[in-house]
Amino acid sequence: MLKQLIREISKNRDLRLMMLALVSLLVFTSLVAISTNHLQKNMFINQVKTALSNIANDMEKFRSNSGGYPITLPNERFSYYTKVHLNGGSSQSGVWYCIEATSIFDSTIVFHIDSSDNQVQPKEGYCKKPIEKSQLILTPDGLSTAFVDSTSAKLTWNSVRFANNYQVQCAKNSKFKNSLSLETKDNFVIYNELDSNARYSCRVKSVIDSEASDWSAVILIDTK
Repeated sequence: MLKQLIREISKNRDLRLMMLALVSLLVFTSLVAISTNHLQKNMFINQVKTALSNIANDMEKFRSNSGGYPITLPNERFSYYTKVHLNGGSSQSGVWYCIEATSIFDSTIVFHIDSSDNQVQPKEGYCKKPIEKSQLILTPDGLSTAFVDSTSAKLTWNSVRFANNYQVQCAKNSKFKNSLSLETKDNFVIYNELDSNARYSCRVKSVIDSEASDWSAVILIDTK
């Protein structure tokens, strides 16, 4: 059957052209797919490197102000936290730190920054030293309301890797005086018995062992 098809192709010019066009299309499609995958991987690599560079800059700023590296990660400008998994630690004395970042889209993309190597740019791979120091703690982001009615509200946020639990505060003032505080191991809480027709300021922070992150950005909720 194959030999017969080859003979038909060799005799029929239109069929030859059609087969050539089909082969060309397949080759073109493969090249486009390879190019797209390459561009996509470069985008993931840039996301990981940018996250690490931002963290390193803020770690150095903290060190210049306080004389040592922090245990909690600074939480400014980290929209990339939703695109990478972070793991890292700093020495109890605050002398050095090492942070790893892995793309959530491609687990083979891993870079790190190790201050003990006087690194300026992210390097490919994991930290060479075991991370057995204080775990760096991320501040939760993405705090929002899932629902609000006259006396209750459900708050959700993005989970923080390694967090044991979360502390949540809501108050009817921006200074969080007489706040309503809850703790949970989930990335959500439900407040009941809120005052109706009231505005609350709410925030959340993550806890790993005995260390806590900074408070998240504050959101406002209005009961009905």
